[in-house]
Amino acid sequence: MPDKRSLYDCSNAVVLDDRICCKAGHTLCKVSKDGCLNIERLARGRDLIFSVCQGCEDFDEMDGGKVEIENRGWAVPYGER
Repeated sequence: MPDKRSLYDCSNAVVLDDRICCKAGHTLCKVSKDGCLNIERLARGRDLIFSVCQGCEDFDEMDGGKVEIENRGWAVPYGER
């Protein structure tokens, strides 16, 4: 089974202030007014795998491979996630 697509791997995922948004215009969070996510998930190194990304024609995989779990986040030490 192939790996699921993650926002860590898509060059269309951008951080604007305290929000993670899709520069291709896709809604990442249905409950937010702007369709963007709070940056806290990124800060804690949590998974950023969403159903909208799985079949997305605009998914643009970044060069350089996957972002390893231990290299994600900055708000808490790796062992406390």
